[in-house]
Amino acid sequence: MPVDIPMLIEHKGVMERKRQIHLAPASNVIASLGGACSVARDLGLDPSVVLRWMYPAEVRGSGGHIPRRHFEPLMNLAKQRGVPLRMADFYEQRADAAE
Repeated sequence: MPVDIPMLIEHKGVMERKRQIHLAPASNVIASLGGACSVARDLGLDPSVVLRWMYPAEVRGSGGHIPRRHFEPLMNLAKQRGVPLRMADFYEQRADAAE
């Protein structure tokens, strides 16, 4: 499920209020681990990389999907922080599967 996040963006010296859609499951995993900047720092990545996991594909994001190569480091990070993260949390839950 998309999460609608209000953001302030400066464009040509004027602050504009924009809405950024953050997509699950990436947004849920990242939020549970303390946010994009915290996750990026602990994984040794640029924050823009982690943020793109939450962006729709139309804006050059990964559509809410975290690349598999980051699953293990994120699971280790969750364990260090005492966050109950499961492998299932990295995958979208289809609405028809939940019924």
